[in-house]
Amino acid sequence: MQDNPRVIRTKNFVADAAAFILEHARKALEERNEFRIALSGGNTPAPVYARVAAETHDFPWDRVRFTFGDERCVPPDDPQSNFRMARENLLCLLPFLRNQSCVCAAKSIRKLQRRSMKTN
Repeated sequence: MQDNPRVIRTKNFVADAAAFILEHARKALEERNEFRIALSGGNTPAPVYARVAAETHDFPWDRVRFTFGDERCVPPDDPQSNFRMARENLLCLLPFLRNQSCVCAAKSIRKLQRRSMKTN
């Protein structure tokens, strides 16, 4: 990985962003046998996530660790949920994750939301 941030200017954002993610994923897998990515929310990353899923049929997803960079305090199936967007555009499209991680992540988010409501 580079120590200095890199600004990428492109007219083909979705393809270039997906390629950027996959380039770093492959490099991390080669060097450390694991890739960690924090998924962002909102509308911008949705087509990028879909492109990543579409281009990685034989990718070792079992060695990828997903976290969320942000999440709204809404149920995981709410239209404004960042988890829902990531699930629909990436997580549930991946063969390795399709059946297990989507359910587990939704349960974890619900648990965190209940804890948050108790402390507020």
